[in-house]
Amino acid sequence: MARLLLPYLSRESVYSYVARSHVCSTNKTCKSSNLLFFNSENIRLHPYLPAHVIQVAVLANVDEYRLLIEGTCFCLMSFALNTRSHKISLMNAMLGENGGFIPSISRNCSSKLSFESHLSLCPRCLSEDCKLHGLSYWHLEHQLPGITVCPTHHVQLSSTLAGEGGVNHQYVFPNKNLLQPDKRVNKREHRLSNYITLLHRYLSCISPLQDLSELYKLWLDGDGYLTEKKHIRWRKLKSDLTLYWGNLFHSNTHCLPLEISDFHFVPTMVHHPRNMHYIKHVLLMAFLSETPREFFNGPAEAEQEHEAKGKAVRNIEEHALKLLRGGNSMRNVASQLSCSIGYLKQLALRNGIEIERRRQHITAEIERTVWRKAFYGIHREVIAGELYISIAAVEHIIQSHERLSHWRHHLLMIRRLMARQKELLVFIASHPGKPRNYIKEHCGAYMWLYKNNKTWLYENLPEAQSRIYYPSVDWSARDIVLVAQLMSLKAVYSSLSQIDRELGGHGWLLKYKNQLPNTLAVAKQLLVLPKV
Repeated sequence: MARLLLPYLSRESVYSYVARSHVCSTNKTCKSSNLLFFNSENIRLHPYLPAHVIQVAVLANVDEYRLLIEGTCFCLMSFALNTRSHKISLMNAMLGENGGFIPSISRNCSSKLSFESHLSLCPRCLSEDCKLHGLSYWHLEHQLPGITVCPTHHVQLSSTLAGEGGVNHQYVFPNKNLLQPDKRVNKREHRLSNYITLLHRYLSCISPLQDLSELYKLWLDGDGYLTEKKHIRWRKLKSDLTLYWGNLFHSNTHCLPLEISDFHFVPTMVHHPRNMHYIKHVLLMAFLSETPREFFNGPAEAEQEHEAKGKAVRNIEEHALKLLRGGNSMRNVASQLSCSIGYLKQLALRNGIEIERRRQHITAEIERTVWRKAFYGIHREVIAGELYISIAAVEHIIQSHERLSHWRHHLLMIRRLMARQKELLVFIASHPGKPRNYIKEHCGAYMWLYKNNKTWLYENLPEAQSRIYYPSVDWSARDIVLVAQLMSLKAVYSSLSQIDRELGGHGWLLKYKNQLPNTLAVAKQLLVLPKV
């Protein structure tokens, strides 16, 4: 086996290292590189659950367990496995040379969730890597299921399909041709991506020994989701989970499969723990805690940390107000306390402290005009452009009037409500006859209206379809029809299974022989018994 001189980069995926080695080598085809690296031509590495980790570790001259933890999704997948034997089986399959066992083993924790394999990259990471290393590489944290936003630069990842129908049996390197147009980052996608990244880094350093079921009960009990008998207040919890994560299942990126949008896995995960995909754990953990470290420390320590942070913030506010009242400039106060000038401005406005604002060209009439336009809900940038003042000045005027910002938020929600209602009505009109479940799955406005205006939604949805009645089977009539079919056959069969396949392979002769006495009798006459 060859040993390469290419250094292994921090948190680089196994696939990326082999792809980088292939590009830097003189090999023209992937098969020749596989033959050199793995002594076999037919090798296909998975983006985040690859086999042949030991062989790649020898190529990179690094410890195989370090590569398993930093270059693959092993620590997340093993975290979701409930038994030690499954964890060891998955580890042996990834370290070894037979990757055929990995899908069946990982399916124990995936619960048959359908995650397509992608190769994902961040445009800003691509530029930074080229400056630092001369070329870019596939970051493992970009390939993990559930991550669609770069946790470092907070931008949407570009991705290309890997495996069947995409990059298959070849090594692709990150390049600008794979970048896609910039998309608006969904707040919940960013939250999920960041939490998965933190969880992967946490598990890379620490193997938690706490019982997850007990931790969930402690957190749920602290937030009021458990009864005195430790039963889940499911209606309340499901409603809050749907409100918190609902946008994930109706975004354009489709980062999560729709089958977990009902959150019915939560009671099982809390009271009857078994193997589940780590995404399910993350959805509940991120709902209950800010970071994985806080979750594993427990709600008591988390509350102490929050109190300590709140006390520190209050101390900073008191110190800042004292300095501002003492005549210090905001720039000096910001430098002393390591906070932003914008934060100090808002603090001074809330506490009635006069500060030096550059208002030389803003008259009382201009301020009144800003206030009036802001009251009508006109955007700050539009107001600033019409009056030739800065957006910051417009924002200061808005914040200086009590509850004006709340009124503008109310107007914004009304506009969104009208837009969503119009979107739903147009969708229903363009898809006549479609049931409610179809509208729920294909129209993004459905869940928004469900959370914000359920009454209007149900009033404007199509009528709920009644259950379809399927009449029971008339076995006597079916017996007559099958006898007629058997009468046209010759006695050349050695088993009832062969005769059943001639009838269509339904298994009727074997499963329902008591309901088909005449058919069974004729079928036995067609059997050719072996000669003794």
